[in-house]
Amino acid sequence: MSRLIALALATALGAAQAASSIGGQVLNSANDEPVNGVVLVLTAAASASTPLKFVTETRGLFLFENLPPGRYVLLAESEGFARQVFGSRGNPLAGITLSLAPGQEMNDLQFTLIPGSTISGRTLDATGNPAPKATVLALQPIYRRGSKEYVPLGSAASGENGEYRVANLAPGNYLVSAAALVLAGFAGGFYVVPFYAFLQNRAGAEAWVRPFRARC
Repeated sequence: MSRLIALALATALGAAQAASSIGGQVLNSANDEPVNGVVLVLTAAASASTPLKFVTETRGLFLFENLPPGRYVLLAESEGFARQVFGSRGNPLAGITLSLAPGQEMNDLQFTLIPGSTISGRTLDATGNPAPKATVLALQPIYRRGSKEYVPLGSAASGENGEYRVANLAPGNYLVSAAALVLAGFAGGFYVVPFYAFLQNRAGAEAWVRPFRARC
């Protein structure tokens, strides 16, 4: 019996020693000041386990403890800042993978957040009237295996007067998409027809799209 107890204690001690941690500090890239109220989400890269969350409250510090060894992806989001993955360059949602060895304490990460930018304007129908309840997406082009794709990094719904505001975007070029559902009538009733419109966002420019127009 004593051998079994000793074996259990040794196993528990070994598991505790093998547990790893990820921690650090979240900073504002504009002034290097700590940022509180940031939601950090840690996800195992090769597992379907539930993501872990931590909200910074003191000097932007965060810590995920008792982690099993493995590969992790760390994401941060906060109002007023672009949603980012740690180590991202270009595409804010494509960062680096953190590899933890048994017992490793990776607690000196500096996660620098970029203040978010905003795209705003109005959606108008083909006659120049406001188009309310349209879904507006800010899409950023990326390349995967040599093919160009567009990833949605922000969205908003237009108001009664067609105004929309897509916030918390990272710097870069975006394709803005406006979409709405329109009821089309026929003899037996109505059916829904989707309409899509795309425009290239350019500062200070006015772009015409069909069936919507947007000023950016």
